[in-house]
Amino acid sequence: MRILFVTARPVWPPRRGDQARTAGFVAALVPRHDVRVVSLVPAGFETEPPPAGVGTRAVRTGPAGMLVSALLHPGRPLQVGLHPVGRLRRAVAAEAAAFGPDVAVVVLSRLGGVLPALGTTPAVLDYVDALELNMRNRAARERLAAPLLRWEAARMGHWDRRLLRRVAAGAVVSERDRAAIAGSDEEAGERLAVVPFGVAVPAAFPERAPAGDVVLLSGNLGYFPTVDGAGWFASEVFPRLREVRP
Repeated sequence: MRILFVTARPVWPPRRGDQARTAGFVAALVPRHDVRVVSLVPAGFETEPPPAGVGTRAVRTGPAGMLVSALLHPGRPLQVGLHPVGRLRRAVAAEAAAFGPDVAVVVLSRLGGVLPALGTTPAVLDYVDALELNMRNRAARERLAAPLLRWEAARMGHWDRRLLRRVAAGAVVSERDRAAIAGSDEEAGERLAVVPFGVAVPAAFPERAPAGDVVLLSGNLGYFPTVDGAGWFASEVFPRLREVRP
């Protein structure tokens, strides 16, 4: 198959969850399929060459473009409005015309504005997770920003459900996220597949010289669930480890 991915960030290096998830999909697909990736590249994001056999196209943007986009689309959720899709839409349309994909995978619903550029190409929308649920959880712990977060959560929920009616299928990482997006709409729930997050594990690991004990946290420390997890580990788990291994 010819598969076109459209992403809100460059996929490589895969440092955030959506990047790592897409990089994993591409790595699994490219040995058997023809894969192309069109990515929005916001200011400050690094880029690395893709794996062999993967074609890429980058559309760069900066803070000014994000602000203009938000001002031009006041009716959209802020998460969506801050992603300038005008140039991205043109790049996707050009790639779709030249590549002729059998299917397109749009990663994150904030890029829903590019769907018209795909024409008749069937689209799968990888929500990854439910931003509405994410923001409601965040509102519960950030009281000053809570009204804005709850307002944005409601708008994202409406946006996500509307997009689901426009694509061939959707994907999320967990049943909780599927339920948050579909709600009580059984038909919507049937169009959402749960595709768990996973990364390839090598069959064998290189030998390492004995060293001191190490605690490794792999995650984005600018993301509140990771910060919560780190705090919980430090207060609840690490003291017990130190009792065993001072």
